[in-house]
Amino acid sequence: MESETPESKGWWWWLLVLVIAALVLCASSISLWKNFHQLEIFQRAPKHSRAIVDKYANALSVSVQFFDVQKAGKLVNNKISWRGDSALEDGKEENMDLTKGMYDAGDLMKFGFPMAFTATILSWAILEYGDNMKQAKELDHIQDSLKWITDYLINSHPSGNVLYIQVGDPELDHKCWERPEVMTERRPLTQVNTSYPGTDVAAETAAAMASASLVFQKKNSAYSKLLLEHAEQLFNFADTYRGTYSFNIPGAQKYYNSTGYGDELLWAAAWLYHATGDHSYLTYVTVKNGNSFANWGMPTWFCWDNKLAGTQVLLSRVSFFGSKDILGAENIALQLYRKTAEAVLCGLLPNSRTPTSQRTDGGLIWVSEWNVLQYSVASAFLTLVYSDYMLTSQTQTLYCNGELYQPSDLRKFALSQADYVLGSNPMKMSYLVGYGSNYPQFVHHRGASIPRDANTGCSDGFKWLNSTDPNPNLAIGALVGGPFLNDTYSDSRNNSQQGEPTTYNSALIVGLLSGLITTSNQKEMERSQSCMDVLQEKDAKKELGVLWRRVKTAATLLTYLKSKARIMAVPHMAHIVCGIEELDGTSLVDENDVPLPVLSRNIDLSSFDSPDEETWTALSSHHGSLDEDDVVYINELFRSVHMVGDVMENLVKRVIVAESEAANEKEKVTVGQEEIKRKTLQVENMSLKLQEMEQLALGTNCILNEMRQRVEDLVEETSRQRERAAENEQELCRVKQDFESLKTYVSSLLNVRETLLSSEKQFQTIEKLFERLVVKTSQLESEKIQKEVEVQKLMEENVRLTTLLDKKEAQLVAMNEQCKVMALNASNI
Repeated sequence: MESETPESKGWWWWLLVLVIAALVLCASSISLWKNFHQLEIFQRAPKHSRAIVDKYANALSVSVQFFDVQKAGKLVNNKISWRGDSALEDGKEENMDLTKGMYDAGDLMKFGFPMAFTATILSWAILEYGDNMKQAKELDHIQDSLKWITDYLINSHPSGNVLYIQVGDPELDHKCWERPEVMTERRPLTQVNTSYPGTDVAAETAAAMASASLVFQKKNSAYSKLLLEHAEQLFNFADTYRGTYSFNIPGAQKYYNSTGYGDELLWAAAWLYHATGDHSYLTYVTVKNGNSFANWGMPTWFCWDNKLAGTQVLLSRVSFFGSKDILGAENIALQLYRKTAEAVLCGLLPNSRTPTSQRTDGGLIWVSEWNVLQYSVASAFLTLVYSDYMLTSQTQTLYCNGELYQPSDLRKFALSQADYVLGSNPMKMSYLVGYGSNYPQFVHHRGASIPRDANTGCSDGFKWLNSTDPNPNLAIGALVGGPFLNDTYSDSRNNSQQGEPTTYNSALIVGLLSGLITTSNQKEMERSQSCMDVLQEKDAKKELGVLWRRVKTAATLLTYLKSKARIMAVPHMAHIVCGIEELDGTSLVDENDVPLPVLSRNIDLSSFDSPDEETWTALSSHHGSLDEDDVVYINELFRSVHMVGDVMENLVKRVIVAESEAANEKEKVTVGQEEIKRKTLQVENMSLKLQEMEQLALGTNCILNEMRQRVEDLVEETSRQRERAAENEQELCRVKQDFESLKTYVSSLLNVRETLLSSEKQFQTIEKLFERLVVKTSQLESEKIQKEVEVQKLMEENVRLTTLLDKKEAQLVAMNEQCKVMALNASNI
């Protein structure tokens, strides 16, 4: 085998140098890009003070008053003149206080499912736009309304796995038309528990409490903690005992029928993640249950029954502002939530390539004949929230099937829905009661339709339902159901489809108006963008200086690595640099006397910590004073270079080990060649012995030929005997066949004989029967003759009697004549 030339050794060393240089360049480039990208991501747009828009501020002040209209229980600071205390006995039958809460709509029911949704939306609105509410002087009012609901929700959850979800009997309630202050009907309680689970309503209540805990976190920390405890208990109950509440409680299907619970579980877990920061809740909505419940890529409408779109926007908040530390499958799932939210928004934009067709000619989102404005206002609220996420994160565009839209486009849509509600519609009517001069006068609402001083019972109040006069009391802030698809509205008290308000409608309009009460028009956004560009230009100059210092630092470190690579390119210098020595002339050891062949093939990167003191001093003196960011960067870059240097030394050690192993293999090859020569001599000796054995084989070959001839003769004789045996076997088969035929013939004869014997016996039996028949026939003929004689006698007797009878009749006729004559004679006398 040829020995290795110096040129081949140099080739190996220069290949190693090239690999190391490539690693250094990649590490430097990645590090520079990473730091530049971080500077870009974490820039934030400057905040501007915004002026109040009176239109939306006034509408907000009107809308929040509907919660005062709907309050139950012992009222505090009552602002509605025609309302009073009511439902003071609610919960008493179970020794509970369920007097608070709010009536769901125009009736007097407390439905826990929509009430909890109302609380969740109010909390979200406060968390997003609390500053706006405060600027409009409505924040305290809205928080008080929220707490009126959460107080009720806390009391409705007396233990971990029990939640009271309804107060009142809807069938009985709808048979009455009366003011809540005078109702006397029994109000039964309905609960979900482990036997009759209600995952959807329990999870929605958990979401309400979790979101509200954030609202009251600074204002009332003890209350916030209590809400969070209930929220976590309810979520555990909802997730452990799964079931749709309206399936387990069929009476609820007619009023608030739930179509599933997966959306509520995700919605609640998302709020709990925001409230607690517990990563397990994020894992729950992404990795564990995202595929099962999220319906990624399928846009849905946000409403009291379906929370998916709201969950998608809420988790987009995490994607916008809190996802830098979230990696892997969880981050991918967050992006899917965000993409689905954007699909919802793209469908809402009227000029996009995928606009929904579910809107009126007047531009209102129109999904269902019942409670139309719930969907339009909810869609506008989500759009507004997302647009503000984009502005805050400086996300300039939204991609919709090949077209780009700005946050101002989303806000424009939200404004269009709000303006439609407030009167910019074909009817020129405000659907928010109490706002503007033209709003519904016949709202489907018990308390508003009956005069305060009217004395009515359960059923005699229906005269107010059917009255043609407008409501005597103003249900201020009520957001009615909304128009038909043709943009028309029938203002009739009996038209509950269009004219009945709900608390969750009001919560949604409060959220929407709260986001719109401050200016955010296109000019202001352009001015903000201009200011931001100026700041970005200044930052860019500063950033270029930082990058220039860092590039020079990287160049210095690259020079260091090049010099180290040149040194290591010389074999004996590499041994000295790496501290490698030859032990006993056979094995190699490092500076710690560790044999090189046992060195790990995996490099422990954790051992490469920080630069040494000399290098740090040299860099500092070379570049002058460094700011904190530069120190962090150079420290990180030096660690990378230090790591590359150590990797290089490890690679050199491995090359040296490989050379040592190659030399050992050469020695093994030489020993093998000598062994081959020895084996060759042995083969030659074996060949001589083989020739002797061939001669011996020739002598034995003749004997084998004779034996072969004898064997052939024996084979022929054996063949003849086999032929004879075959013929004998055929003859035996023929005899067997004949014997079988004879045997069959004999069996047939025996069967015939038996048949004949049987027939003979039957014939004898027939003869005996025939003889008996003949005797019997003779007897019958004799009896026949006797009977004929008797009949003849009877006929003769009959003739005689007939003659005698004729004589008697003649005598009677004669006697009759005599009687007539005697009678005539008697009459003549």
